[in-house]
Amino acid sequence: MSAKINNHFGRTAAKYTASESHARGADLTTLLERLPLCQTDIVVDIATGTGHTALAVAPCVARVVGVDSVSAMIREARILARDRGIANVTWVRSDAASTGLASASFDVVTCRRAAHHFADVTAFLAESRRLLRRGGTLGIVDQIPPENGAAAELTEGMEKLHDPSHGCALSASEWARIVEAAEFETRFSHVIEDRVSLEQFVSTARDPAVARSQVDRQLDRATSSVLNDIGFVVCENRVRSFIKRRLVLVARRR
Repeated sequence: MSAKINNHFGRTAAKYTASESHARGADLTTLLERLPLCQTDIVVDIATGTGHTALAVAPCVARVVGVDSVSAMIREARILARDRGIANVTWVRSDAASTGLASASFDVVTCRRAAHHFADVTAFLAESRRLLRRGGTLGIVDQIPPENGAAAELTEGMEKLHDPSHGCALSASEWARIVEAAEFETRFSHVIEDRVSLEQFVSTARDPAVARSQVDRQLDRATSSVLNDIGFVVCENRVRSFIKRRLVLVARRR
């Protein structure tokens, strides 16, 4: 686990618990609709954060294991599970690329809004394949950059300003390639566009006001064509919102 990840999420864990987008986003709804879940399934949610995805899956399956490398996130997840009366989820502090869990012991692996933090996404995919039984399902949600290079550079810069632990967001085509190389067969791939206000975007930053000021300065330097590529809405000479794209991908372990 990197120091940046531990520092950022250790200080902001409660904000992710309170985040409506993380708790009820359209990407979560789509993921749940596309995962072939059944009541006998055992699921592991990797980089579970404060447990929103694990807890959403739990009523549909026999058991869920939520894995995260940050102890503050695990504490928040335990509190959230207790408050909701959900008892079939256990929590493990471990790394996404090396969970320490038993091989071929899960029917489904999920990972939502986290892979852009991973130092080695291929190692995460290899670990997911190891954990899954043959024919098991991998469900991933993660943000993807715009196709336009300048627009992608802008959004990646914005991400790092509000979240210093941000690594690199992969494109949809990059995900398709590495999932195939990891010996998974893609069954569903869909991009969800979500209009996000800048207030919402910086809300999980350690200091939202500072993050907003830094993002505004970056946006002031962007050309109008780049802003248009990302769907920015400007009001009273200030950017108010933009379109964030997330890939929902479901694949079968070969």
